[in-house]
Amino acid sequence: MQIDWQKVKRLLVVVVGDPAVMPALHRLKTLAHAEITLLATQDLADTAGLCTIFYTTNWQNVSKETELVKKLCAFRFDTAIIFTAQSESPYPLGYLCYLAGIPIRVGQSIEFGGSVLSHWIEPPLEDLPKIDPHLYLLDAVGFPFTEIPNLRSLTPNL
Repeated sequence: MQIDWQKVKRLLVVVVGDPAVMPALHRLKTLAHAEITLLATQDLADTAGLCTIFYTTNWQNVSKETELVKKLCAFRFDTAIIFTAQSESPYPLGYLCYLAGIPIRVGQSIEFGGSVLSHWIEPPLEDLPKIDPHLYLLDAVGFPFTEIPNLRSLTPNL
């Protein structure tokens, strides 16, 4: 399912503390006409260089999640991309974006979660160690490819 990236004006990038997402974040930053906001844990946000909304949640504090939904509503995002590790589900964060009224919600998961994600992408299963799942997600929804000069300089040393 392709997205018309020229129509995206306010993009929310949701990341669950994964430093391996940095090449995908740098690729997203090439979308010069869009305002990009990162919803992430503080650990990752320090290295991203984007406007950031920090969050920590255990999904058991309704008032805290309601406050976050209201904050996201105020930004009037038109698209959200949810980056998770393969062992994590994008659906709780996708539902948060759904409640915030974000019409395009992109994520990848092995299991189908109904309309929580408007663009559900199955992760690559073959050659998994050779494929960056976050860049794969961007490719799957038609994000324009741009050459990134040196990926080693974008990823923190682990």
